[in-house]
Amino acid sequence: MSNNILIIDDEKIFVDLVADILQEHNYQVVAAYNVTQAFAELKSFKPDIVLLDVKLPFKNEGLEFLDRFRKTQGFEDTPVIILSAKVQLHEINAGLEAGANLYLCKPVLIEDVIEHIERILNS
Repeated sequence: MSNNILIIDDEKIFVDLVADILQEHNYQVVAAYNVTQAFAELKSFKPDIVLLDVKLPFKNEGLEFLDRFRKTQGFEDTPVIILSAKVQLHEINAGLEAGANLYLCKPVLIEDVIEHIERILNS
């Protein structure tokens, strides 16, 4: 059985690359490039984990998504990994306080992302 992953990031090249690699590892991947599209996808796709950028394309749109996502019935406990180029400690803390399970700073090795996904899904 494959696990479902929702990737939310406005950098299409990054999304396509990560999605291709995750699919090679037998994950079912759906991509969204903004918050509106992400919530539209959630109507028919139940992710086991979400990979989320913070800046989508507006400053804190990712954190706004996370706040709404955590308040949406059925997704309160779905793990979220933030993948962001925002590397300041206060930005990392804001992501974790908003409800992310993990905050990884870009650039990040895809092998590390897969390792974290597997660890979270198997815990």
